Amino acid sequence: MVILSTVNFLAAFLLFQLELIVAKLFLPAYGGSYSVWGACVVFFQATLLLGYVYVHWITKTFPFYKYARWHFLLFSLSLLGFPRRLLVFDASGSFFPFVIDVFLKLSFTIGPVFFVLSTMSVFSQRWLMSSRLAAASDPYRLYAYSNFGSFAALLSYPFFFEYYFDLKTQQMIWRGLYILLVVVYALAYFRIPLQKQKKEEEEKDSMSLYEVSRCFLLAAAGVMAFLAVTNILTYEVGPIPLLWIVPLGIYLLSFVLNFKKRCWCPRWISSKLHITLALSLLLFFFLRHKSFPLFLQLLGLCFLLFILCMYCQNQLINHKPQTKSGLTKFYVTISLGSFLGGVVVSWIIPVLFFSYIEFPLSLFIIVFTMMMQEIETGVKRIRIMEIFYIIVVALTLLIWPTIFKHYHALAFLFLVVFICLLFIPLNRNRRALAMIFSVVIVLMPYLESAWTGYHYIDRVRNYYGIYEVIYEGGIKALNHGQTLHGMQSMYPPLSRHPLGYYGHSSSVGEVLRSEHFQFKNIGAIGLGVGTFAPYLKSFQTMDFFELDKDVYKIAKKYFTYLDEAEGQINYFIGDARLTLDKMDKRYDLIIADAFSSDAVPFHLLTAEMMLKYRAHLMEKGLVAFHISNRYLNFVPVLANTAYVVGAKNCFKYTEGGGNFLNSHWFAITWNEETFRILTTELKWVASDPQKVKLYRPWTDQYSNVLKIVKTDELLNTIKNFNYFSMK
Repeated sequence: MVILSTVNFLAAFLLFQLELIVAKLFLPAYGGSYSVWGACVVFFQATLLLGYVYVHWITKTFPFYKYARWHFLLFSLSLLGFPRRLLVFDASGSFFPFVIDVFLKLSFTIGPVFFVLSTMSVFSQRWLMSSRLAAASDPYRLYAYSNFGSFAALLSYPFFFEYYFDLKTQQMIWRGLYILLVVVYALAYFRIPLQKQKKEEEEKDSMSLYEVSRCFLLAAAGVMAFLAVTNILTYEVGPIPLLWIVPLGIYLLSFVLNFKKRCWCPRWISSKLHITLALSLLLFFFLRHKSFPLFLQLLGLCFLLFILCMYCQNQLINHKPQTKSGLTKFYVTISLGSFLGGVVVSWIIPVLFFSYIEFPLSLFIIVFTMMMQEIETGVKRIRIMEIFYIIVVALTLLIWPTIFKHYHALAFLFLVVFICLLFIPLNRNRRALAMIFSVVIVLMPYLESAWTGYHYIDRVRNYYGIYEVIYEGGIKALNHGQTLHGMQSMYPPLSRHPLGYYGHSSSVGEVLRSEHFQFKNIGAIGLGVGTFAPYLKSFQTMDFFELDKDVYKIAKKYFTYLDEAEGQINYFIGDARLTLDKMDKRYDLIIADAFSSDAVPFHLLTAEMMLKYRAHLMEKGLVAFHISNRYLNFVPVLANTAYVVGAKNCFKYTEGGGNFLNSHWFAITWNEETFRILTTELKWVASDPQKVKLYRPWTDQYSNVLKIVKTDELLNTIKNFNYFSMK
């Protein structure tokens, strides 16, 4: 049993680590866009599902004790692929569309080993079930070790492997651990004998259509809930680095606690789930209110997600089948539900909706699975009193934010108690409970408008998040979650003046207006609303490199900076690194302004990319990086990276006020005169070589956000909250 537990832990650990390593390897070659990560994730999920289906099919087709030896051979043959040689990805020379090219490269490089690893969890459990060990009666505990391996990989990668090692060393360590896994697997093969059973006995199936459907929906709901919370935390709560780890860790931990030998899930999680659902719905709207204390947002969301995931996983383990063929079918069902739930949240909803509808939708699916149990015993009609309660809940959610425009502890407490009291009688009829979430989903546009309090001119959602064009106090702004992409005054005398981070008194504004520089050709990575355009003179040309075509459409439709510019403007849609590789143009100034929240495009900051900047710069040219960030300090690592490529570097911080925001900029140049102008005439501060050497330079093989986190700022977000009122 210990050997199989080790096999499960190592296989899941390596599987999860391989996902993170490969996705990071792909970024410099294919660009740092969401499409790269999205294509990789779909491949990983599809291969994992394929591995589960394969084990289910092969064990139904052949007696398990005969097939086991061939699986060991399949496991060993995978050593001929990736583990034997290091991975190198190159996007050049491909004749296939982007997504197909990514799939093909993944299939021919890590495909075989990833497929074999994806079979190990279910195969090991099937192995234990067919053995003579005492633990054969409960093979599902191995799934807890598998998820614990994934959990360990998740935590150890950013805090250890990525922190200390480059990608080449990470691959070497991975290869060593994989060889260890092969050795442990071989030991298990010779130490754990299998019982010879007839094929007919193994073909019996104990999962009914109802059980399959319910397990499928529970698996989908769990994935959708954790992905929805990830989206909310990443874009709406705060741009805190590595925050996405928390919901994924909670999701994996819920499997560990429920599938271990002695399941741990307090009874109140199921009996009081309607209260959890009510609180989850309320917290979702309080997050949209944008006046709730940050620390309580994080704590509340994570706690409620933990309860929801615990319920889903506990229901799964309570409905596990007891037969051997039922075991593999059970995991195929879970994998299929998880895969489709992920596709719905990551691929379908961003195209069809403009709000975070996936969270209330996941709550609805959970309630629907509860309702399925009632359908088995008889359908309950919704009574008039229950309809009245539903109407009261909907009206309360619509009216409350117009009365209380700011967070207040007593008002919040009243709302929580009132809604929870309404959910108690509705819990007696799950159809009525499901109806509440159906009404919320239908009313979502009106509810979000009431809770945010903004006058939305337009909202656009795609794979990069939600863009909101807002008009307030004569100012039009483009928000991307908690990140401001630009703002413009709508009063004609002021409409041509850059605002936000890019005002005339900002560091970059001083450079663009300086008489010491005569920029003719300017390249700008990141379009925003086109705030750089007013700086253009008639003899100047500016090339904008924008990853997201929707940003270009919004900037042209709702803002006038671009149309009113005096100089010539060109637009290039796509990842800047890939686009620059195809150009031979040289610039006097390159502005890198592609940073949003904690989504750091590290492939634009590496030593290799700085050399690409140099290749596209004129002799006296410079590169200016916009590094304004509340939680990340880019100066030391960028300075050391600049020193590595022989560039002089400096930085400047300027205070804002009114419609002008605090801004922080970093510049590199290989020209002595340009550097002198920046540091002497414009008062930029040269970095201290002795201090920055404490930081490792970023390359395509190494980057780590954790080292540049402003720990004091994170701690202050907890210390400085007023938990009783907030205005």
